[in-house]
Amino acid sequence: MNNKLEGWALLIDSDIDRLKFVSQTLISAGMRVSCAKSVDIASSFLKGHRPDIVLVHSCLFKALLFLSSLPVLLMSSGDEGEDALEGFFDAGIRDVIQIPPPIPRVLYSRVANLLAAERPLAVGDKDVPKKNADSLPKVEGISYDEALKNCGSEDVLKEVFQKFYDSIEEKISGIEAFVAAGNWKDYRISVHSLKTSARLIGAAKLSEDAKELEYAANYLRTDEIVEKTPALVSLYRSYREKLLPFVQVQEEQAQEGEMLSEKDFLAACSDLRECITISDFDSADFIVKSLSEYKIPDERKDFMARLKKAVGDVNRQEVLTLLSNILSISAKE
Repeated sequence: MNNKLEGWALLIDSDIDRLKFVSQTLISAGMRVSCAKSVDIASSFLKGHRPDIVLVHSCLFKALLFLSSLPVLLMSSGDEGEDALEGFFDAGIRDVIQIPPPIPRVLYSRVANLLAAERPLAVGDKDVPKKNADSLPKVEGISYDEALKNCGSEDVLKEVFQKFYDSIEEKISGIEAFVAAGNWKDYRISVHSLKTSARLIGAAKLSEDAKELEYAANYLRTDEIVEKTPALVSLYRSYREKLLPFVQVQEEQAQEGEMLSEKDFLAACSDLRECITISDFDSADFIVKSLSEYKIPDERKDFMARLKKAVGDVNRQEVLTLLSNILSISAKE
C-alpha cells in the first residue's frame, strides 16, 4: 500500500476466518490490531484499553451496547434487511461494510475514511475537500455518490468496477445453469452475491431485481424465478457496455504493452506465492494488476484469468494451488 494506516483497531467476531482476513488486511496496511471472539472478551478488553476504531460483525450486535463512545464499523455478511441496518445506525455505528469485500482495498479505504473523519484537525491542518464523482464518466443505472461512499475512494471504485465487469459473463452462465438444473440453492447464493455486488457499485435497480429473485428462491417460487430471470440476466449483461468507459482503456493498454517474458512471469508467481502465504492480498492484488499491463502469451491466458479471479475472490487456497502447480511444472523443465 502506498499510504499506511495509523491507529489501533479492535476486531470483534466469532468467525476465525473473517478475523484472519480482516486482521491481516489491516496489519499489512500498518495498523495495530487486537481481536476478540466474543462480546465478553471484548467487554473485558475495553475496560483497560481504548482502540481508535472497532470493527464488529453484525452477529454480535449486542456488543455495540458498550461501544457508544467509539467509532464502530459494522462488518456485514449481507443478510441483514433494511430495518436491521437502520437499527444498527440508531445504535450508534458509523458505517457498514460487506465482508469479504470484492477487493481488500475496499476495507482499507473505508477504515481510512472513518479514521480520518474521527481525527481532530491539528493546528495548521487544512480540511481536505471531499472527493466527488465529477471526474468519472456518467453511466446510466449507477449512482456515483453511493458507489463512492461504498468503496471509499475513486481509485478503489475503479478497481471494483473492473472486477464487476470481468465477472459478468461467468456469473450469468452460472445463474442460467442453476435455473436449467433446478438448483435453487446455488441460484439463491448467486443472486444474493449479485444483489450485494450491484449495490456496492451503486446499481440500485440491478440490486433490487436480484434481491427480489433471492426472496423467490428462499420460498421456492420457481415459476417466478423462471419468468423473471431472463430480464435480470438482460439487465446484468447490459453492464458490459455500461462499464466500458472504465475498462476499455485498461484493455487497450494491455494490447499495446510489452510481451510478458517467461522469466518475469515465473518471478512474479514466486513473489505472489510469498504474499499469499502470509495472506497479504493487497500486495497480491498489486502484482496481478502489474502483470495485466503486459501482453500475456496465449498459453498463459487461461492461467492468468483463473489467477486473477482467485485473487479477486480472496480465495487463498485456490491461489496457492494454481501457483504451486505452475511453479512445480517450471522446476521440472
